[in-house]
Amino acid sequence: GYPGDPSTKAWLSRSCIPIFGYPSLVRFSWSTTKKILLEKGPEVTWEDDGDDDDDEEAAKTPKLAAFFTTRPRHAYFQHKGLHPVASF
Repeated sequence: GYPGDPSTKAWLSRSCIPIFGYPSLVRFSWSTTKKILLEKGPEVTWEDDGDDDDDEEAAKTPKLAAFFTTRPRHAYFQHKGLHPVASF
């Protein structure tokens, strides 16, 4: 259905689970969905200081790639002289 359709609104209202919201088939980007979640769902307080000036903290946070180290190739591949193929 569409978010403005009365039967869709009724289904959204009936199907709202207070803690989890909706199944993945519902578009959470719809304003109708957001409105019903605000009305029927629990109030959520995010642990955020409200600052948007988190650049210093972001600079201290390691990049995701830092968690993946380059390991030596397995001995089997080295022994057989096999190399990764980047393009054909």
